[in-house]
Amino acid sequence: MLELTCCFDLEKDIAQVVRSQRDPAVRKVKPDESITIKIVGQERYDELLYVWNDISPITKEGPEVTLIGLYEPAKQKLSILFIHELVLDVINCSVNQELTMIAYVVRNNSTIPCPKGSESYIYRAYLAEIQPQHRIFDLNVERSTLLRVQFLWNRRSADRDTSSASRDSRLLFFLHKESIGLYQLSLARMGDKRVVMSGPPETTSLMKKFIWAQWDASNQRLFVVFIKAKQGDDRIPPVLRCLEFKSSISSPYAKTMDLTLPFPIYLDGTQEGYCDIGMNRVISDKALNMEVILQSGGSLCICYQHPVKKHTHFQSHQDTHKSHSEETVDISYSVLAVHHMKVLYGSALQVPWDRAVNTKLYFSSMAGYILVYAPGLLLHLLNVSPDVEPCLHIAIPQADIPTTPITSDKDIGAQSQNLTHFSRERTASLSGGCIFNGSSGRAYRVNLNKERIPHFLDDGMSQSLKIAIIHLVLVHLRDQTLLKKIMEPILAKPTSLELKEMIAEILVGSTFSTIRRQIERDEALLLPFTNTDPGRSQFVEAPDGERLASFKSSTFKMGAQDSITKRDMKDRRMSVDGSSNFWEMLDQRVRSLVVMGKPHPRFNTKSLRIGLHEKKEPSQSNRGRAVTEPIFPAPAKPKSPGLSSSPSSPSLFKKVAASARKVMSSRNSKKHIKAREEDFRILEETSHSAPDDIQEQLMEMTMDSLSNHMKVFMPSASNDKLLNIASEYVTCQLQQSKSLIMAMMNATGFPNPRNRHNLKVSLLTAPPEQGREMFQLVEQYFMAVQQLSYPLPPGFYTLFTIAGFRCLDRLMFLQYLDYGVLLTTEEFVSRLLKDVPDDSKENVEIKYEIITRLPRHTALQVLERWDHPISTRFLAQQYVADTLKDDTGRDYSSLNYAGQQRRESSEIEEDEDSIAGSFPPLSTLMKLLESKDPHVIIRSNKGLQEDAPQNVNIEPRFVEKVALQNTVRDYGRENLKDISF
Repeated sequence: MLELTCCFDLEKDIAQVVRSQRDPAVRKVKPDESITIKIVGQERYDELLYVWNDISPITKEGPEVTLIGLYEPAKQKLSILFIHELVLDVINCSVNQELTMIAYVVRNNSTIPCPKGSESYIYRAYLAEIQPQHRIFDLNVERSTLLRVQFLWNRRSADRDTSSASRDSRLLFFLHKESIGLYQLSLARMGDKRVVMSGPPETTSLMKKFIWAQWDASNQRLFVVFIKAKQGDDRIPPVLRCLEFKSSISSPYAKTMDLTLPFPIYLDGTQEGYCDIGMNRVISDKALNMEVILQSGGSLCICYQHPVKKHTHFQSHQDTHKSHSEETVDISYSVLAVHHMKVLYGSALQVPWDRAVNTKLYFSSMAGYILVYAPGLLLHLLNVSPDVEPCLHIAIPQADIPTTPITSDKDIGAQSQNLTHFSRERTASLSGGCIFNGSSGRAYRVNLNKERIPHFLDDGMSQSLKIAIIHLVLVHLRDQTLLKKIMEPILAKPTSLELKEMIAEILVGSTFSTIRRQIERDEALLLPFTNTDPGRSQFVEAPDGERLASFKSSTFKMGAQDSITKRDMKDRRMSVDGSSNFWEMLDQRVRSLVVMGKPHPRFNTKSLRIGLHEKKEPSQSNRGRAVTEPIFPAPAKPKSPGLSSSPSSPSLFKKVAASARKVMSSRNSKKHIKAREEDFRILEETSHSAPDDIQEQLMEMTMDSLSNHMKVFMPSASNDKLLNIASEYVTCQLQQSKSLIMAMMNATGFPNPRNRHNLKVSLLTAPPEQGREMFQLVEQYFMAVQQLSYPLPPGFYTLFTIAGFRCLDRLMFLQYLDYGVLLTTEEFVSRLLKDVPDDSKENVEIKYEIITRLPRHTALQVLERWDHPISTRFLAQQYVADTLKDDTGRDYSSLNYAGQQRRESSEIEEDEDSIAGSFPPLSTLMKLLESKDPHVIIRSNKGLQEDAPQNVNIEPRFVEKVALQNTVRDYGRENLKDISF
């Protein structure tokens, strides 16, 4: 998941160059191998200050001295700034922007032992002129607690012109647990190059007692945590304050934030001590691990690692004999996302005690996430992007966590204490900054390894991790190449129980990612970005099923004294940091959340299901369960082997049922259908597909509901604008659906159907294995769309039903139809009549079963097109029944046929063109039909609707032909005498 590449190596970038520049005479006194260099500071534009002990390069003899050098990464340039005549243990150093003054802190051993018996130190601070080196000033401060010095820099990195008459430098001086002061140093030019202090510095007190501080060199910000003592209050919460420094002499700094922290900070006096990293940007006890992380868009997070506590169950009687190495504990931390007014609680579960007690977590930013990292042990990504609510956090299994910053596998937890931040210009938004190992002297740039991301979608990973990875790729990375790669493992198992939820996440996430590029940021905050509930707790399991991590959240409420100060235009111009709009954006977000109490609810497409169901109910008589309506009622007949009986009413086909069974049973000849060898193609042309009213209603409902939802929270927006946004949103839904279906085709190995638009495979062609997989994927997609109430792309039902007809056995296919999963469309029925011949009982049966599930008006049209005895017999019977029914309701079809023949036989005139003349019963019937209504047509029950086919034209000659064909078929020409009249 993480890719760590070395971006700085102290040995290669500095030490080897320093050794190569040594004078040969000096090497004779002290060999190169004995030179040890360490980093003691870093300035705003990544300049590094380093220190080493050596023979003086000036005298080239005598005792050793301490040298302080400057390394400029942009120029790959090294230079010596200062030489002290004594050997010093310099632990911290800073230089002003003009390179004329230097401040440093020296550490000496103390004779007073510390409480734990370890070595204790005394710290002293000094100030020196270095252009040229002239005077050294002792700041007269000697403490057993840590001291730090830091010069302030202006915006321009090249602002080092010493030719001006005078310049002022400002120096921050930290006395841990005592105070923070700002020294104003007045400088004057003496001669051409010499710059000296022109007077004693002016001192300004910025802060009294503080327990933690962090210096943000790139933005010249100082974050400080202190305790506001209140009399009689046993629980005193810590307060975080932010100071920003400006170029103005009269007002050198501004307080931009005071915030009461929601988590307690435990101060254990027995664990005092400091990390031995000279360039550490944090000033605090070793036991206190806390970081403030800022990201673009007004994102402010405060990360805090809680002290390790034993589980209570280890105190039970049966566990009293367990050693520390056998015990397991949780490593817990909290992240206050101020821009969301949320506190996130993360835990790595069941960590061995010996490993957990020495582990220091590394906090950093990465692509809208907070990276929480412990080499070889813990890797979490907390989603804190300002554009979405905190959710779908990522916890990587331990086997996939790198140990790259650690050079040895021995005691990795203790080595994590030497890790700190390293400033280096970021090359991409995916970068999580750089991590520096103080013991090895190497810095590593932390990036997301895109090549490894698809691995976390394999079968062994938990569903919560898979969905979180999908969200990362779709919403945050927005990398189309990576998206194609992750689709392969997602779609590899079409029958997976997790696939539906992952497809739903892909649809929602990709729609949000597409639409937010076209609208304003505030408008995007009202649209759904995930299919999961952002407010619920999240648990991540390892591949072996063991719980790996947990994530929870709670609401943060600002106290009465908390404040975020928005700077005016003048302050932004005078500020030494470049991100002038950060506090304005953060203040706007916090104010809106304080007023509302919680974020505006996002639009939920799932709420449309109820309204869509209510709209479906009144149209059941015309549309029903299928694409248009449940296929028209099947006849009441016993269940035949291999066929399912229709649950619909049998009234419409009651008369044709018996004759249909007779026709089916009499056709015994079967013709072998040779399968075509073309590739299975699931996507069909949809340009001539009939419009789907239900999908149109769903899209209209989506647009209306979304525009109304946005109008509630954006009352000033015009209706036209909101309707345009809603229209674009529906368009994005359809686009992502089509893209997903194309991805399914690519995953199963199908060619692009847009390049093969003339190929149509017969419905009787058996699909290859990839065709069955494709049908299963489309079925999972269909279930996800139904769950989300997303509109289906035009022609999808034809796509789905044709695939189902080819991939399912006949009984299962009919069940899919009965339950409304597969729906018969006009295009599918046309393909059915064309591709499925009437040369076998099975083909006739499946046609009959499908037609009996059609709406009445559609079924009548299909029967007219189907040239088969079943269809002709039914149409003839329906014509006779409608013709012989007079206005009084008397049914002529129930009259005694023999008596009617005797009464009218003398009136019948034989027609030479009619074969009925040789068959008196039929000729009598034809005369009756012609006399009753020579222009009778069969009308569908949807004849009142203009958009539906209304009539099926039947003539008496058609009845005559059908009657004789059926008679000859059943009895033969020689056996007509056996007919009973």
